[in-house]
Amino acid sequence: MRKANPFREELKVARSQRKRLQTIVDKLSDMSAEWADWHGGLETDFSLLVESVYPQLTVLDEQIAEW
Repeated sequence: MRKANPFREELKVARSQRKRLQTIVDKLSDMSAEWADWHGGLETDFSLLVESVYPQLTVLDEQIAEW
């Protein structure tokens, strides 16, 4: 018989949030690309937002692996 994971609820929340953050990254990347030919500053701003989310994805990945 499999032992119940005491972090089951935390895993559920972390996985859900990780998916949502990945969706945000994908959308911000698309937004950055839309500005590529028109406004380099906005393209860069959206790229920087993407880069600012990556550390949190890493944190969630590490926490999920630990749980």
